[in-house]
Amino acid sequence: MEECNHFFRMPACDECGKSVSLPYECRFCGYRFCSEHRLPENHSCEGLEEYTQGMREEGRMFKRSEPVGRERAPLHERLMRRVPVSLKGNVALSVLAAMLVVYLLQLVVLTFSRELHSLLFVLGPEFPTRPWTVVTSLFSHDPTNPMHLFVNGLVLFFFGPTLERMIGSREFAKIYFVAGFAAGLGFVAATGASVLGASGAIFGVMGTLTMLRPNMRIYLNFLIPMPLWLLTIFYALISIVMIPAGGARGVADLAHLIGLVAGLVWGQRLKGNVSRERPERPRFR
Repeated sequence: MEECNHFFRMPACDECGKSVSLPYECRFCGYRFCSEHRLPENHSCEGLEEYTQGMREEGRMFKRSEPVGRERAPLHERLMRRVPVSLKGNVALSVLAAMLVVYLLQLVVLTFSRELHSLLFVLGPEFPTRPWTVVTSLFSHDPTNPMHLFVNGLVLFFFGPTLERMIGSREFAKIYFVAGFAAGLGFVAATGASVLGASGAIFGVMGTLTMLRPNMRIYLNFLIPMPLWLLTIFYALISIVMIPAGGARGVADLAHLIGLVAGLVWGQRLKGNVSRERPERPRFR
């Protein structure tokens, strides 16, 4: 009886000893395994390493450490892969979130020192010794006037995602920073005064969108319908007229105008590369 049981005993997995009716035979080492250990990497297959080594010696396989025709990804791309939330398609809203965070930081820093606040967030003639302010000023706003942040945030919320869907996240980020840098540095160079705020960058976004969708209908103050090109001309004229009085009003109208021009130029460069078949949706200002 014992001999009969032994004769009809089911084959066992050579890795875990589990009985299996239909074992898998590894073509590299020749042993038999259950479904859980059938893959070479699941049973520490010695035959796979010998097979791979032979392929390399024959020149039929490249080592992973020596990729051919493929460069290593840039550092910023490797870092972005570790970010749990993708910025692709969300740059405009991410900028808006950064503006809110920076505004809260401004309020905290201002409670300790006005000089420290200027050192960290205000772009001025001394920017060569404070290069970070070229960037931080694009996300900063007047901490004594919440409407400065509210208006800029509102315009970015309605116009930013629309433009980003049209030209892509990478191109949107480019125009935001290029227009912002041009507006801030141009204003400082022309007037010798200090500036902060995202207005120049947002005017750049508006200018680019105007060149690509001039007839897109928007509603001024949520009530007055008009094409986007008309609103852009309206703001451009206001900026031009108010430039002489900008210092007294505390508004950098020249920076607005520079950012707008940068956006118009960028939009002209992109013309013809953006599909015109996408539906246009009303936007509010």
